[in-house]
Amino acid sequence: MLKDYGATNSYKLPFAFRHLDKEGVFKKGSVNIDIGGGIYNEAEKLLKKSNAINLVYDPHNRTKEHNDKVLNIVSNKKADTATINSVLNVIDNEVTQLKVLNQAKNTVKQNGKIFISVYQGNKDGIGKDTIEGFQQNKKTSEYLDLIRRVFPDATSNKEIIRATNKSET
Repeated sequence: MLKDYGATNSYKLPFAFRHLDKEGVFKKGSVNIDIGGGIYNEAEKLLKKSNAINLVYDPHNRTKEHNDKVLNIVSNKKADTATINSVLNVIDNEVTQLKVLNQAKNTVKQNGKIFISVYQGNKDGIGKDTIEGFQQNKKTSEYLDLIRRVFPDATSNKEIIRATNKSET
């Protein structure tokens, strides 16, 4: 299990969910693990409209019991997709960022899709503490090298990094 990585919460649906929904990414009967999804259930409401399931895993904002239940459901690569929105940018070290990415790899089916977005802050690339917590201030493209360590095919498109889980194990 990942330690607390403190993603900022908002009642607003993340941009990536709105965009991916318009693309028809979330199919009827599919399961998405929303890593660092926060305390609000706006994404769950959106995916229900497509008859898809959104399961939030967030050690900072959900109970241990809730997170354990989610992990039990998606263990052994049972999720069709994973979303990681505004999480990597609030983590101050690569070790924990890689743990988050590997969690997606370990819960998404082979050839399943992973979608990552970040809050870019002021885009100066200088990480610092803010009133809401740590912020990397990196541009979306600056995360690609890190993400490619776990998902070599990762690409960036419209502020969303997309990858495919090619691993069999």
